[in-house]
Amino acid sequence: MTSKYNSKDRPAIFYRQVVINLFNFSLASSKFCLLPFLTLYLKFLGLEPLHVGLIFAVYSFLPIIGKWTCSKCATSCGFRRAALMLSLFFTILGYVVIMFIPPKTSAYDKNFLCIPKNDSDKQFPPSVPSTTTEFVTKFNLVTERKTELPTEFRELTKAITEKITTRNVVSNSPISSFDLLSERDKNLLASRTDVNKLRLLTREQLTMVLAKIKEKSRRVSRSPTTPATDFLSRTLNKMTSGVHSVADKLKNVENKTLLFVLLTISGISLFGSAVEPVADDIWHDFLDRFDRLDKYGSHSTWYDFGTIWTPVTIAAAVEFGNCERIMHLPTVYLFFLSFACLMGFCLILSIFFPNKTAHRKRKFLFGLRTTFGDVRSIFLTITAMACGFATSTVEIFLFWKMFKDGNWLSLGIVVSASRVGQVVSSTIVGRALKNLIFFETCLGLFFISAGLVWCSLVEKAGGLWLTPACVGVMGFGKGFILSARHWHPEFRINSIIVNRRAQSVVNHFENHIGFGIGALISGPIYSKWGVEVLMQIGAILLGLFLIANILVAKCSPPRPTVKYSKLLPDVELDDDEEDSDKEEDDWLEHALIRDKMGTKIIK
Repeated sequence: MTSKYNSKDRPAIFYRQVVINLFNFSLASSKFCLLPFLTLYLKFLGLEPLHVGLIFAVYSFLPIIGKWTCSKCATSCGFRRAALMLSLFFTILGYVVIMFIPPKTSAYDKNFLCIPKNDSDKQFPPSVPSTTTEFVTKFNLVTERKTELPTEFRELTKAITEKITTRNVVSNSPISSFDLLSERDKNLLASRTDVNKLRLLTREQLTMVLAKIKEKSRRVSRSPTTPATDFLSRTLNKMTSGVHSVADKLKNVENKTLLFVLLTISGISLFGSAVEPVADDIWHDFLDRFDRLDKYGSHSTWYDFGTIWTPVTIAAAVEFGNCERIMHLPTVYLFFLSFACLMGFCLILSIFFPNKTAHRKRKFLFGLRTTFGDVRSIFLTITAMACGFATSTVEIFLFWKMFKDGNWLSLGIVVSASRVGQVVSSTIVGRALKNLIFFETCLGLFFISAGLVWCSLVEKAGGLWLTPACVGVMGFGKGFILSARHWHPEFRINSIIVNRRAQSVVNHFENHIGFGIGALISGPIYSKWGVEVLMQIGAILLGLFLIANILVAKCSPPRPTVKYSKLLPDVELDDDEEDSDKEEDDWLEHALIRDKMGTKIIK
């Protein structure tokens, strides 16, 4: 039973509102100073696109279980504030653990993690070779010094070596360069060495080995007999055995890194995902006790402000700061340290949250029934899931394409531009079009698909600095989808209060199920065709949903709504009669609200 609001409660409400606004601002700032850049950190650890997609899929799917379980336990046992503080603590602990995971090779650590942009021209030789060509080059240089070859041949070898080191990986094609050699050269190479090992080498490496053999032959004798073949056997055996040993070592390190990151992300998703729903429940029930639900939703403005300013600010700090020289820490650790500080501030603010709750259970199944109540609601939910699927490719792998020469500022501008577009379209424009739900949905699908196509062609159309505009267009479309589901009549209790259960279900379908499926599929497609094809696939999918949206709007009329007028007495009452006979609220309005919230009405 809600207590009636009076002027004496105004200071208490104002005090709690300041706390919740600061909490949401710090929470949004902490999330957006790390999570958009986490995909690059995983790349620097040496993980493959398939592994990164799997990690983000786990990060998306497990909160469906974690949010429901933690919220239900916290509500049933009556310790919401304690559950909120524990979730914040586990979140901080999990990301701090990820910060100290060693990279797969020291080359990643030195060339990407520890060097500020001003010192990026310095080169460090990797202690463990990260590719086959680097190992072969190092071995050949050592062999060259031992054999004391002439100066002319040493210069030729150096030129070939420099050409080889420009290659990042050895070709994985089943058609080897060994088959392109002449029969005489193939017989010479295959006389004392396994052909399968020779197929691992590139054409430049084979040419270099042949040149060494012929030079050795001219120095020892006039014909390539035993000394040449012995030299060939020793060289190729060391070369190919080194290839296998280094590859196996790197594979084991990569598997251990993947397993450790997966376990840590799973713990964060299960135990740290309840921060937002529990904090939202506490604030909603606090306002409901004072009958001031009209103030519910104002904290989202502070959340949006935190998501806009943080990415570009933290990216500028990393871009122009010198974390290594001042704090003796790798530059990229600034993301994690900022996240930990802001989350720690949220932990302190959670101490001042109201502890008294209404012990109301979150009826997720009722929200699911409301969401799938009619054709239009179903289609809007599936459309939101498709948007989450299409935009997951951009949020995971776009930075892999953009990041060049340590340019962090452009990445921060991209994230902030996306948030600006989403906030503008969902608040200002979306409120003006709140009665045109399906028109808003069509606009959202059009802007997202157009932004995906533009972003896939942006490198050809003028450079990567146009990417913030492309992502801003996509954010504009996401804001329309968010506004459409916010103002959809089936997802609201009345014009002031939203149906939090239905909104939560749609959010799960968009940000967890759709995003998770997109993350799983994105990894293999990115490895084979690149991020451009990923974006074009998402644009085609949303184009099909745009056509289907028009058909649904034509063929499925909206469900009729019941309108009524509040019953009031015809004559004015005296003050005494009014105090004794008046009702707190209209009974029919309360009955309809309780029915829509899933509360059983006693007849």
